[in-house]
Amino acid sequence: MITRATIVGAGGLGGPISYALARAHIELTIVDPDVVELSNLHRQIQFTAGDVGTAKATRLASSVVARGGTHVASSRGGPPHGPTRSVATSI
Repeated sequence: MITRATIVGAGGLGGPISYALARAHIELTIVDPDVVELSNLHRQIQFTAGDVGTAKATRLASSVVARGGTHVASSRGGPPHGPTRSVATSI
């Protein structure tokens, strides 16, 4: 049986929750239309200054896979950036 979860928001709570669920081998979809901003780094531990300007969902998905998550999809959702979807998978 495959267990799946959707994380809406890759910010202050979404990052740590994504890491915890990935460690439990839960397949994730991360949705967030925003980009990483310097002013949020003090509370969003999953991002670094090098991530500023990148899509939060895509960056978090890559980070989760790098930490051992096996299947993570990311989406920037709808407006303001338009629908996009990427999948990061580790084997």
